[in-house]
Amino acid sequence: MRLVIGELRKLWRLSIVLALLLLSALFYLLFPSYYVTVGLGRNEPAHTTLMLARSWAGRFGPTIDARERAEIAQDLAEEQGRLAAFLATDERAQALGITSWDELRAADEARLEDAAAGMELPDDGFSELWSAVLEDADGYLIQEMEAYLVGWDARAADPDYTVALPSYVGDAAFARVRELGMRAEDGYLSVYIMEMLGFYMRYLAVHVLAATLVLVSPVLVRDRLHRVRPLQLTSRSGQRVLWAQLVATLVSAAGIAVVCLAAYAVPLAVLGVFDLGSSMVGSLAWDVRFPWFDMSMGLYLGIRAAMVLMLGLATAAFAFALSRVSAGYVGVLLKAIPLFVVLGPLASPMLFDATFCIREPWSGADWVIPPGGEAAALALVAAAALALACGLCAHQRSRSGLLR
Repeated sequence: MRLVIGELRKLWRLSIVLALLLLSALFYLLFPSYYVTVGLGRNEPAHTTLMLARSWAGRFGPTIDARERAEIAQDLAEEQGRLAAFLATDERAQALGITSWDELRAADEARLEDAAAGMELPDDGFSELWSAVLEDADGYLIQEMEAYLVGWDARAADPDYTVALPSYVGDAAFARVRELGMRAEDGYLSVYIMEMLGFYMRYLAVHVLAATLVLVSPVLVRDRLHRVRPLQLTSRSGQRVLWAQLVATLVSAAGIAVVCLAAYAVPLAVLGVFDLGSSMVGSLAWDVRFPWFDMSMGLYLGIRAAMVLMLGLATAAFAFALSRVSAGYVGVLLKAIPLFVVLGPLASPMLFDATFCIREPWSGADWVIPPGGEAAALALVAAAALALACGLCAHQRSRSGLLR
């Protein structure tokens, strides 16, 4: 244990910790922060669908059935009534002869068609009225509630969504989609919420990967450059230091992952995402997302968090192995960059975008990821990395002639 603590002290030097904190803050501000502070926090329609989901989670529970759908329709009628009262007092609406949401939406669609046809739109104040309705009179709320009910009715009228699937998805995917379509209830987490969370978790994984590489890649190179390795090989306790360094590396990677997960969870908690913990993932009414398994949002985020931790451990084991076979900092850097690219920008979209949903691994692929394939693939990579690191430690001990 003393060896492990000593190696942890060597890894977590103050200068390295301060550099990691600075780089982490810059990375967060440049990339993932957008998806919570802007994407879910202000952008429409993602923000409105998040607020609706939080409200429906408290009222209806994990899913929405036909009776609850009728309550939503009643809520929509009340919102449209309040909007009609707003329009009745607005001079722009009076001048245009618009008295209801249906008339407003029809006028907007007509103008979009005219614009698409190349016609010049009149400057009659409609654009200002439309913006005022969306931002000041709950227009976004009405728009998204109506969109959900339209999707619900379409699902109820034709529950067999398998006709929209390409043939290569396979029999298991067809059976799963048919099962979802035939249910009497449906989820209400929109595609906007799931996509924003997917991007956020993807950057979280890249963040953990990069921070782990920066911290642990020089672990063995440093000893070699300072000619500490020959001294370690002269004693029985020194022979165990390589295993202690591996344990310290893995513990450090786990610590980085836990700290990053906690830091990334704070903005989600402020937005109220965790209020959706019991809400079921996947909504055929609001978007076409077909999850392989029935999962609540809490379980879904928990699985992704476990995958981030697993990725951090795999990265640490690979970095340890690269450091073991590198003669200097330049050598380990040249090996760490391809590792970062492969496990980060290339692999993270396949692992964290719509995880556990029926989907292709990349755009244009003619096959789908099997159920749980993302976690299984990551577990295999982590096992291979750990086996490689342990093999190098065992090989070093064998060369020393101090086998037990």
